[in-house]
Parts: sequence; structure tokens; C-alpha cells
Amino acid sequence: GLSISKDLGYTFHIFFADNLFVLKETHWFEMHTTSNKTPCPQVKESILQAEWIPLININSILEKTYPSLVDLIKKWHRENGKTNV
Repeated sequence: GLSISKDLGYTFHIFFADNLFVLKETHWFEMHTTSNKTPCPQVKESILQAEWIPLININSILEKTYPSLVDLIKKWHRENGKTNV
């Protein structure tokens, strides 16, 4: 029940692992689902929680989001005629 509808671009993140700085490229997608299952976090990537967020709650999520992701989400909102971000 999951479909990818749009490529949203990519971001870069720097993190420290095994005494080295690592540059990670992450690709982002607009997705839709008909499922009500809770998504499974990718624990090996230190992602401990995953959930679907209704668009109506987006502002409260943006307050706790990395600036590069906020920019990506705001760009998506502008391109899709959304006004609440």
C-alpha cells in the first residue's frame, strides 16, 4: 500500500562514527499509503522511531527538525500550493 509519487531531492548530513567524520547523502521522497501499519525504523542507522505525520501537524514537527530538512519541506509546500508552513 505504499507508493512513491515524487522525488524531493537530497540532503547531506555529517556524523561521527568509528573515530571518523562521515558524509552521508540522503534522498527524500513524497510517499502515500493506504496502510495503517506503523513504519519500522532502521535501527542499524540509529533511527529509533518512524511514524506517518499528518500534514496538519507539520509545524510542530518542523520545530524539532534539522534546518536542511526544514528547507526541503518548505520547498515542497511552496511547490504544492500549501500555505501553513
